[in-house]
Amino acid sequence: METNNNEVSQPTPELVKKDKPSKLKFKWLVKILKNRFTIGVVIIVAVLLVWVIFFNSVPRPDKNKLQAVFLTNGQVYFGELNVVSKEYVKLTGIYYLQVQQPVQPQQPGGSPNFNLIKLGGELHGPEDEMFIPSERILFWENLRSDSQVTQLINQAQ
Repeated sequence: METNNNEVSQPTPELVKKDKPSKLKFKWLVKILKNRFTIGVVIIVAVLLVWVIFFNSVPRPDKNKLQAVFLTNGQVYFGELNVVSKEYVKLTGIYYLQVQQPVQPQQPGGSPNFNLIKLGGELHGPEDEMFIPSERILFWENLRSDSQVTQLINQAQ
């Protein structure tokens, strides 16, 4: 038999498969990740999931309405509530209720008179914004446009 030196012997496909070590244990995952469309879909789903978990789980005040903020110390403030961070909220355009104490004792069944006071005229002269620790807020609620407080605040402005 003559052998031709110019020819290079090619290994049979069976030998190639046997000689090549299998380093990938999760071949199905590699195939999926090679598909760019699938990668894009996975990224979009992940971003949407993060958005739903972190940004929709916290109730946000309606920016078109005023809010009533009830604090753990019993005080109530009215104004525009904005979430600054997990630790603090910012209240602007602030009003609060002040009970008028009558000189004479009230008649039985009588209700106390309240005044709606704009923050800023107090002795210490605060600015019209308040940063409130979130842990000090018992709850807050949006005010309807036909509420007495909203109407009084709109008249004062």
